[in-house]
Amino acid sequence: MKRIYKNIEKGFEKLTSYAIAILGNSITFILALFTVIFWLFSKQFYMQNIHAMIGDVILGIAFLSLFIIQKSFNRFSASLHLK
Repeated sequence: MKRIYKNIEKGFEKLTSYAIAILGNSITFILALFTVIFWLFSKQFYMQNIHAMIGDVILGIAFLSLFIIQKSFNRFSASLHLK
């Protein structure tokens, strides 16, 4: 049972390290920014009521802030390891 748990834990650690590397990449942020800009300028966005538009803008900002926070955390973690 412990061996199965260790294998699952190793797999999860690999998956999270890949996800951190992808989310902290500048290219990923640029792709997410273009996705949000395309989404905000689509015609369906302007056909919604004002409450849905405000919610969509807040969701887009939160989505982009995920990438910014991950990038800053990666930079902080790298500088901490250098010290």
